[in-house]
Amino acid sequence: MELIPVLSTIILIATISTFLLAIGAYILYKIREGKGQQVVAPIPATVKAELYTPADIPVQVPRQGPEIAPQPAFFEQKPGHSFQPEFAKYPQLKDYKFLKYTSEGYVVPSKEEKSTGTLKWK
Repeated sequence: MELIPVLSTIILIATISTFLLAIGAYILYKIREGKGQQVVAPIPATVKAELYTPADIPVQVPRQGPEIAPQPAFFEQKPGHSFQPEFAKYPQLKDYKFLKYTSEGYVVPSKEEKSTGTLKWK
């Protein structure tokens, strides 16, 4: 008689019994949880405690600055007009993905400015 079929049968039976045991434990856990032991704490008729009340001392809070009442801000929207960002001033630049901002405004970066040389740290 070979030993391998016997050992594999023992391992198979042990694995199946482990699964069945786990399923049974889970079912029992759910049954116990479903019952729910609800314990209500008894409310005592009297409570022994000391009562401290603050003394009536006038407290002055220092002012942090001038008190300014908040005022609502109103913006008029002219009919037919909408907000246009500064980019709208340059319609010819809409086709470019990357732009460089200079004192003249947005410009297209030139190919000459791009160099693969050493980095310059400021």
